[in-house]
Amino acid sequence: MSLLGFMGWSLYKIEPLKIIQEYTNRPIANVSIQGEFKYASQAHIEALVAEKLSNTFLELDIMALKSHLEKHPWIDRAVVARQWPDTLLIKIIEQQPIARWNNQGFLNLRGEIVNLSNKTELNHLPLLRADDRYTERVMQQYVLMAKLLSEYQFAPLVLELDNTLAWSLTIAPAVTIKLGRDDSIEKLQRLMRVLQHDLNHHAAYIETVDMRYKQGFAISWKQDTAVAIDGQ
Repeated sequence: MSLLGFMGWSLYKIEPLKIIQEYTNRPIANVSIQGEFKYASQAHIEALVAEKLSNTFLELDIMALKSHLEKHPWIDRAVVARQWPDTLLIKIIEQQPIARWNNQGFLNLRGEIVNLSNKTELNHLPLLRADDRYTERVMQQYVLMAKLLSEYQFAPLVLELDNTLAWSLTIAPAVTIKLGRDDSIEKLQRLMRVLQHDLNHHAAYIETVDMRYKQGFAISWKQDTAVAIDGQ
């Protein structure tokens, strides 16, 4: 009797554990993907998730899935969580491109370089050019210049910091401004005042403005500008 009793007690102790394991370690039945998608397609994200869904609900390596998703260039951050009993919740935060960077890709909100193989979706963004060491400096300068230009209804098209650490800026309509190394914001402010008051009607005919003079600046006009201005 004692042996049978022991066997019965063992079955009683083990069976509930098996039931719990079978209940909790079930396959993932639902995957919920949330986020606002402008650059990354939801279909592509679903395919990335499917690559890591070979395990059951409790065995799934959530951190591995998160890391896998964040390798996608357009995904800035992924939040992955389990929802009892068999649902996986995924929230995607997309990258926010601020400007194109050299020929590599773009700078995001934190001024980080994000490399892309296909950059056609970024053609509407301004282009920043510089050595990769100067991303923070160029980003700060771009923000300041964009704010200043917006006050005069202009926008930056290209901002470059060359190997001599001199700045040049191109604004619409394709006017290149050579600002030099020092006092670039003050020089740009001075030029904007002149464009607004004295050269407002002739801005479309300007090709280059050289601000690298202690006093004043030099203007290079586009071809046939004199004819165009006289005809106004």
